[in-house]
Amino acid sequence: MCANFIRPVRNNRPLAREEEKLAKISIWWDIDSCPIPPNYDATTIVHNFTEALRGSDFDGELSINVFGDVVRINRDVISQLNRAGLNIIHAPVNDSDDAASYILIVDMWFWTHGNRPPANILLISGDYGVWNSLADLNSYGYNSMLAYQRTTPIVDPPIAIDIIWQWRNLLNGEPPEPIPD
Repeated sequence: MCANFIRPVRNNRPLAREEEKLAKISIWWDIDSCPIPPNYDATTIVHNFTEALRGSDFDGELSINVFGDVVRINRDVISQLNRAGLNIIHAPVNDSDDAASYILIVDMWFWTHGNRPPANILLISGDYGVWNSLADLNSYGYNSMLAYQRTTPIVDPPIAIDIIWQWRNLLNGEPPEPIPD
């Protein structure tokens, strides 16, 4: 994607713009890079995601897609995700780790074909390569949001990501953090 087409970054924007407030919200969660920590359950996490988004004035219809290697994910976690009504997509992890990222990226782009802007996309991932795809979607008019683990170094986040959460903050239903300059 050519940098000339990317919308300017909106640093420190904690709230939805008017056209984003009631627009659909699609969460794309890479559970392998941002797993459910001990003492959390999927139902509480979904509630906290909703609280964090509503607290930033995002009130649209919410869908959550969880991507991960279901063979490696604890069966109790899979049961929790199912009980919470989340869409679970098997994305096998291989030695290069590209297969899971590719599945998430392709599914996210397919979603955009049936859901034109204004729409909100929240990516939960520690994979920088997937972050760039999120930034690309921003250039097409989608509101792009990111949640990542603090252990993931963000030296230079893609300029077109509008709102960033620390994974722990989103897990707890807290507001997003300011985007670093």
